[in-house]
Amino acid sequence: MSVYGYFTQDYRYKALESRVLVTVPECFELLLLSPQFEDWRKKLRYVIFDEVHSIGDLASGEAWEHTIALVDCPFLALSATVGNPEDLKLWMQAKQRMVELQHKKHAKVSI
Repeated sequence: MSVYGYFTQDYRYKALESRVLVTVPECFELLLLSPQFEDWRKKLRYVIFDEVHSIGDLASGEAWEHTIALVDCPFLALSATVGNPEDLKLWMQAKQRMVELQHKKHAKVSI
């Protein structure tokens, strides 16, 4: 089994034979909905959604909503720019998700 794989519209590399899969919401949605990937889907243990603020995007927001609703394992949703994290938390709770919100309003970065 490969350590990593990726699955995008243009490129695929060991997507179903990897421990860590890098993909985009539209392709992840295909994997979650397709009956041919049911065995793979049952093996999911954890998902990290990066740039989750994109859920509000007109072009890709629907795919974000679908994947978050379809994932049947714990996940981490990351974003540095969610306008109102409480609204996102309420939406996820309405989808029967247990949510723990951690955010910092003024994070300091030192280099």
